[in-house]
Amino acid sequence: MSWAKKIVWRYQGVLEPLLGTLNHLPIGETKIRIGCAHLYAESVDRLFAAWAWKLGILEKAELALISRIIRPGMIVADVGANIGLYTMRASRLVGSQGKVIAIEAEPSNYEALVFNLKLNQTNNVIPLNLAAWDKEAMLDLHIFQEHALHSLTPSARESAKSIKVKARPLDKVLQELGIEKVDWIKIDVEGAEVEVLQGMEKTISRNPELKLLVELHSGETTEKCLSLLKGKGYEVRQIDHNHIFALPKEKIDIVARLEDEYA
Repeated sequence: MSWAKKIVWRYQGVLEPLLGTLNHLPIGETKIRIGCAHLYAESVDRLFAAWAWKLGILEKAELALISRIIRPGMIVADVGANIGLYTMRASRLVGSQGKVIAIEAEPSNYEALVFNLKLNQTNNVIPLNLAAWDKEAMLDLHIFQEHALHSLTPSARESAKSIKVKARPLDKVLQELGIEKVDWIKIDVEGAEVEVLQGMEKTISRNPELKLLVELHSGETTEKCLSLLKGKGYEVRQIDHNHIFALPKEKIDIVARLEDEYA
């Protein structure tokens, strides 16, 4: 692990609220090239995140992982797409014969996501402004000053406000899109991981080679997610302090290679 990444993780509890406070500063609009894509950032925290992604301080192992596994023609779902870092990478990897479903509940993040899709002239992504959940519902999304921390689940920190958002099971979303086969799903939903997984049980059942990258946000949630995934026949490995990679046990050779690479 790089020294820069260690600093970010150690002081994450200080950095996040600081960046949220600095979001009130007008910084204009900045376009940053990350890999083969450009990302638009118009707030301090988004600008910091974009540079951290570009320099490999954050998400380096996870982006390397999807670059190794996602192939042309695959179908990918990015649940909690934010402004589109993973969406853009997946879009390039699946190519014109593949498709990416990008789900983002928070309106300003969704607006930035759509802008970035247009900026990169991306035509194989379906953006959806909703939340993935275990049932159809209108839910309170807790809004924080930091754009990456909006959450459907209660937090120890007090949010600035809450808004109502439409929530749907991923099973239902994919069914309505006419998509049955899914190859890869990334989940980053700030504490709602269990509900998202419970809402995609049919998708898991009919896709025996489905692979998952899940960001976890609490000890209790982690245990529930691990139990649920292992109960579905998945082998689970930890990529870093809060990301897990899950794939069918029949693909255990991939896990062994990844352990060697990220040890």
